[in-house]
Order: sequence, then structure tokens, then C-alpha cells
Amino acid sequence: MAYNNQVVLVMGPSGTGKTRFVNLAADRDIFEEGSGLEATTTQAQSVVITVDGRNIEVIDTPGTDADDMDSGKAKASLLRTLQRRNIVGIVYMHDISQNRANGPVAESYKWLLKTCGDDAMRNVVIVTNMWQTLSGTSRAGYGEGRERELRLGDPCYKTAIDNGASLQRHDNTRESALAILRSVATKSSITLRCQMPASGDASSINSESTYVGTLPYGEKTPACPPQGRHSSGCFSLLRRHKPHGQSKRSSGEKDSHSGCCF
Repeated sequence: MAYNNQVVLVMGPSGTGKTRFVNLAADRDIFEEGSGLEATTTQAQSVVITVDGRNIEVIDTPGTDADDMDSGKAKASLLRTLQRRNIVGIVYMHDISQNRANGPVAESYKWLLKTCGDDAMRNVVIVTNMWQTLSGTSRAGYGEGRERELRLGDPCYKTAIDNGASLQRHDNTRESALAILRSVATKSSITLRCQMPASGDASSINSESTYVGTLPYGEKTPACPPQGRHSSGCFSLLRRHKPHGQSKRSSGEKDSHSGCCF
């Protein structure tokens, strides 16, 4: 099945305002918003928004900052959603009040790089968000200082920025959300790494076997079958993933239950 709408993905860690951004751009409360760091969005959800006469499908994605069963299911669902989509941009949300790239932020960023690939970074806009949570002094001091660090190649997003990603500020208004969408909506379509067949040949995009890169410790990710083929491959690995809260293996033991394609 092919999809004709131009698509913009809204990605990032849980609690960074992804769903709020989509609701603002749509000018109505379409999706339930979380009130803190606890994830409310558990699967991809989309809405078509008209930007300067152009219909853009905006996909609100679940947070990809955890490494547990629920997050694994969300990631697998997202990978299926992205197949054969005409993607023109990725809006990646960053909480400006975060001091540095903690574990969840680093995990989410790693997922962005693996899913999209270096070549897609030119269609990525890293959006500093949650400015409204900073007081006037903190906003002018810490917030703007942190923004400068990110813009100048802070290690947090260095790979993305070096490969063409841009940085924009979101001020929690509809006008700001639309301006950000406008900045990516006119870009040429891209093929994300997770959309490419395992051969790496983008011309064979209809292939059923796709990949999203390499795991942190050099283990190869399994190929991801499209929706409807859950009985084998990486989706069978997902079912064997350890339940949330169960003790992890020792650092010296090889972990073969790392979930689906991440």
C-alpha cells in the first residue's frame, strides 16, 4: 500500500511536548497530552494539517527514550507506520530545560540517528521546546546559553547538525508550530534508513526486508518485515523481550533479547 500525503514526523523523548506541538499546529486538541515525563502517546497517531495551501500529514510518534517492552512495541509499530510513507521532514523535540543529554535523551537521539540515517539529517529540524517552564532569568541565562551550545555543535546533537540538521525555537504558540512545519514542508522527499531494503538500494523500496542500522555494541539489527508478518524475524524477538522491571543481564553476558530493530 502506498501513501501520497507528504509526511512530517514529530519525534523525541517522552515529555518534550510532541503532542502539544501537533495540537497547536492543528489548532485543536486532537490528541491527549501528557502532563509530565510519563508517556501518554503509545503508538503513532496522525492528522492532516494545511500549511500554506499544502496538506501535510503530521505524525505524532511515541517517545523512543526507553529500553523496555512497552517502548519496544511502540518502536516496532512506528517502523511499520513509516514504510512507504512520503516523508519530507522530521521535527525532533528537545526540552531546553534539560541540563545535558541524560540517559533517556541519549537513547532517543540514538534512535533518531539509526532510524533516519545521516543522509536524512538535512530534513531534520531540532526544536528547542519547553521555554515556558523557565523563569525570565533562567530563560535569558541558562536557556539561551544552552541554545547557543546546541547551535555551535554541542556533542548532544553534533552528528545531526554536522550532517545538515537545523535548530529552531518553539514558543508554544500555533504560529511558531506552523513556522516550524513550513520550514520542512517544502523540502524534497527523503528515504529514511529504516525505509530502505537491507541491500541499501533505495530504488528497491518496496522490498519487504528493511533495516535500521547497528546496535550500540556492534550487533546487527534484524530485518523488519512489514505489517502483518509478526510471526518471525525481529517481531519474534520482541515477544521474548524481558518485562519491565525484571533484572538485566550482567554486563559480561551477551543480550540476544534486545527487541525489534533498535
